[in-house]
Amino acid sequence: MEIPEMKLILAKLDRLERLTTFVATTGKTVVDVNDIAKMEGSSYSAIMHGKDMYLLPRFGQSAYPTGKKRWPVEEYMEWSAIPPQERQDMYREYLRKRSPASP
Repeated sequence: MEIPEMKLILAKLDRLERLTTFVATTGKTVVDVNDIAKMEGSSYSAIMHGKDMYLLPRFGQSAYPTGKKRWPVEEYMEWSAIPPQERQDMYREYLRKRSPASP
C-alpha cells in the first residue's frame, strides 16, 4: 500500500524533473502557452479556449505587458506545484467572482 504523501512527493519530483529538463534542453527562462501545454499534457487550443485555462499562472494573465502570454519559469514552477484539481477549483472560484451576480 502506497502512502498518499509519497504520491504527492513523487508528483512534485516528476514535475521538477520535467521543468529542469525543459530549461536544460531549451535554455529558456520564460515559458509560454505552448510550453505549458506540452508540459501539462494539454494543447494550446484547449488552454486558450478556456477548457484548461487553470493550467496557466494567473489564469492566463501574462507576467509581461507586451507580446505573447508568458511567465518566468520560476513562477510556473510554483504554480505547477499546486495539484491540478486544486488549480481547477481555484479557477472556478476566480470565474465565479468575476461573473456578475445572477438576479
